[in-house]
Amino acid sequence: MHPDLTVRLDEFQHAYDHPYREHVAELINVLSETMHTIFGSEADGAFWAFHEVLFGTPRGEEPWSRHCYTPDDVADLPVTRTLRDLYAYAYFGLILDEAGKPMRLDPAEVYWQPSFPVLGSIQEAAGPDWSGREPLEEASDMACARLVIDGLVREPVETGNEEPYYRIVDTVSPAGLARLGGVSVKTMKNLLTPSSGGELRLDAAGRIPIEEARRWLAGRPGYRPSVWQLAGDDVEAQAPADDSADLGEVLFLPSARDGSQFTPDLTRGGRYTIGPKGSEVQVGDYREALATLSRMRRPSWRRPNAQGHWGLVTGTDWVRRTANELGL
Repeated sequence: MHPDLTVRLDEFQHAYDHPYREHVAELINVLSETMHTIFGSEADGAFWAFHEVLFGTPRGEEPWSRHCYTPDDVADLPVTRTLRDLYAYAYFGLILDEAGKPMRLDPAEVYWQPSFPVLGSIQEAAGPDWSGREPLEEASDMACARLVIDGLVREPVETGNEEPYYRIVDTVSPAGLARLGGVSVKTMKNLLTPSSGGELRLDAAGRIPIEEARRWLAGRPGYRPSVWQLAGDDVEAQAPADDSADLGEVLFLPSARDGSQFTPDLTRGGRYTIGPKGSEVQVGDYREALATLSRMRRPSWRRPNAQGHWGLVTGTDWVRRTANELGL
């Protein structure tokens, strides 16, 4: 496991004291009372049978409607694990699998929406006085903002085709960014005023451009950048590289924010489409196209997304690849 990922996972495991178990238990007990009110004591047998299947423990001697669930009772429920995953991602930038181990997603293939489906159902079922409402909303706001910062949120763009084209959402809500950066919403509003002289500004839709948000977060003490991208990088297990080995021909490829690179397979009709929108050109030779991109201030090219729709992306970094890797 990558050392930085190991450190972050340790931080999470030490900090996570199962804060949602109590809230889940409270919610189940409230719902139990509601179900008893609706169905009466005649349904106790059915609900005890439901209890045995869901919790794997025998029914109690008291009527089901009087049974009080504890935080330990609900520790292994799917909803509790989902809330654990929410906490890990919102506060620590980790994405966990079912076993609680770090996992990595491919941003080019993942189309997450900025919500965890279970959250809405929980909040609808819970009353306004439910103790878990505020911590759940805070974690949800932070997770939604982090999803945008990590480039994992897409939104459909109508193109006239049967299937929509999905683009990366590149703005974040002020409230979500405030949560993620550890400041109050009021402080964020002050930072967004022209007189503050700060680096943050609102666009026409009242949201903050993602690049400005990322720069601001980088300077926030206590902010933890996401590290789920490091999962699978077994640094310690890698054999030491032979620094004297000749790599042969090396090329530098532009890499976009979503991780995609300008590779030789991006031909359409036998040609590469490169250049900014409105000034695109088509080039038949890969090396010529790559050389042209290297001279652009902001290299742009078209590539297909997971749905097969060709969209324009702009390079934000350069990646060294060998000609052998690229099949050249």
